[in-house]
Amino acid sequence: MKKLTIPSLKLIPTLFAIMLSAVSCSEKSAKPEDILQNMTIREKVAQTFMVEINGKDDPEEAAFVSGLVKEGLGGIIWMDAPVKGLVKETNHLQRKADIPLLVSVDAEWGLSMRCPEYPKFPKQLYLGQIPGAEDLVHDMGKAIGKELRGAGVHINFAPVVDINSNPEAQIIGERSFGSDEKTVTSYAEAYMKGMQEMGIITCAKHFPGHGEAAVDSHLGLPVLTLSKERLDSLELSPYRRLISEGVDMVMIGHLAVPSLDPSGVPASISKPIITSLLKEEMGFDGIVITDALQMKGITTDRDSVAVVLDAFLAGADILLMPENAQASIDLITAEVEKGNIPESILNEKVMKILSLKKKVGLFGKGRPYITRGLQQAVTSSVDMDNEVLKSIESRR
Repeated sequence: MKKLTIPSLKLIPTLFAIMLSAVSCSEKSAKPEDILQNMTIREKVAQTFMVEINGKDDPEEAAFVSGLVKEGLGGIIWMDAPVKGLVKETNHLQRKADIPLLVSVDAEWGLSMRCPEYPKFPKQLYLGQIPGAEDLVHDMGKAIGKELRGAGVHINFAPVVDINSNPEAQIIGERSFGSDEKTVTSYAEAYMKGMQEMGIITCAKHFPGHGEAAVDSHLGLPVLTLSKERLDSLELSPYRRLISEGVDMVMIGHLAVPSLDPSGVPASISKPIITSLLKEEMGFDGIVITDALQMKGITTDRDSVAVVLDAFLAGADILLMPENAQASIDLITAEVEKGNIPESILNEKVMKILSLKKKVGLFGKGRPYITRGLQQAVTSSVDMDNEVLKSIESRR
């Protein structure tokens, strides 16, 4: 037997540094098309899913999400919790992921919407009442972008571009910049660009427009009896502007719009609305994401697993918070393997997701852990937040 030689202890740090360098170079040179080529069908399907985490030491949740990560889960969304716990859980999952996870959050008025450590920015309706405040909204977008970057978040599901056109409904209410289409559009654009300057992925929502809805889609399915001409002139206008200015994502709402799809199914599972209108007619080639697929607006009177497949077939690229992620991955994987869904359709979705991951640096900076310096990042963000808040207050 050939004698094994053990390197000198003095050489071990050097060898370790070389190993780290090799990993870093490998990740830096990773191309989405090369990654895609080496993925199984199941891993590709799992990339299109995004599930929630709550930052708590919950062994059952941890085991469930970790299992999905091992299958190739594409991303996570933060729910309400202290930022330290969310970062700790995110780091744990990133270590297990072969392909780094996209980290997202609903932070329409900042991380204070989810994490108590941050100051509360005014809600959108308040800002919309300050005339000529695009500069303030832009600065708020930058400040919120700094919060997100400092905590390791890549995506903010904002801005809301719903127009408060129905004063009796107010389901969207304070989340909207108001009832004036021009204000909603210009303020949403300013907010979007502020976040983008900080490297944050932005998302316009809730397509094709939730402002007229008299039913909360968390509780039931709203039906909008609006003409195509009315939608073209009002609800769809902010989307056209933000698409032309480079919004990264569009979120599809759970609302039926018979003038756009006579079948009456929710927009989130409607091919005429997602593919024909948004992608083809309006020319959006970014990522289409569903609103949460566990909401009553989509699950009432529908099988919670089947609707996930329906959203996939309708044209959604990312499937957000399904009620049963494991069964939904099983179903879509089986449909692709049987040939009922062309693998080319799946590949197109996954290429968008992998390309987005490359855009935010997930393949170029090693593993995206936020471990040290979190408190410093929070403090720095809070200082910037307070300066912006003073500016907003001075313009009341």
